Amino acid sequence: MISPAPGDVYLIQIGVALDEAGAARWATLDCALPSLSRPLYATLLTGRTPVEHGIVSNAQAGQVCGPTVLHRLATRGLPVAASA
Repeated sequence: MISPAPGDVYLIQIGVALDEAGAARWATLDCALPSLSRPLYATLLTGRTPVEHGIVSNAQAGQVCGPTVLHRLATRGLPVAASA
């Protein structure tokens, strides 16, 4: 197990107390989405993993990640929009 940062100790203590009270439980999660912003945005926009679209770090500004979901919809003549 990874050692918690000093600020995380309080949160872990709360988690343990909730677990002991039967109000929560510990679980291991496998994250399917990348934790960095550029790879995450590329994954959400393309529907492909970082290995598939090629954006694997935040340092890859301006790199094309292939056709996005918006491109695919537009080529079918459907209206598309994005907001941030």
